[in-house]
Amino acid sequence: MRRAWLGLAGLALAGCQKPAPEWPTGFEAQAGLCSAVHVMRLRAPASRTPPGSFDGFLQILHYAMIAGARGRERVELRALDEVSRRAGVAHVELREQDWQARIPNCAAAFPETQRPAGPLPEAPFEAGMICFSLADFVARTAADFPREAIAASDLAERALAAAAPELQRRARTNEQAEQLGERYRVRAFLAGTPTSLLDRCVQRFPVRTG
Repeated sequence: MRRAWLGLAGLALAGCQKPAPEWPTGFEAQAGLCSAVHVMRLRAPASRTPPGSFDGFLQILHYAMIAGARGRERVELRALDEVSRRAGVAHVELREQDWQARIPNCAAAFPETQRPAGPLPEAPFEAGMICFSLADFVARTAADFPREAIAASDLAERALAAAAPELQRRARTNEQAEQLGERYRVRAFLAGTPTSLLDRCVQRFPVRTG
């Protein structure tokens, strides 16, 4: 009798267990799910980063940035929008699912979100283009963080000024300059965590004083 009761209790517990979210096959769908999973992680009691902070914003956005950049010569803005849409849908569904079960999948699919950016190139042109590409994007997307957006815009200007002499030599037209910029934006989006890359850029192109 006791053995039968334990068996029924086990079935009941199994029935109450939340299901793991299905792992999508498409890369943009994976990015959307992982972006939503990351929101849940930031909201967990053990999180050291508030979900409403600037760093939290960049961490969440990074999945869409990767989806828009990986395997491309230019960032696909449509992919960023699609990831954002899918993340919104997934976030509602995750409330009733075992979202923690997908953390390893997300870490494996998006290793760029796990590692800090490496050192910037020595050449002022390459470093400037990488930093301009990221800082300009952040300045345009961080509307909810006006102080950080202004700082990113200022950083973009300093980085572009460092790259400008070589950029003018390499790009004869605005179209050529845009193509060059897009290639460096791809590199910036895949370099590592956006916060760590911005920190390196600020160190390389500090605010001028005096």
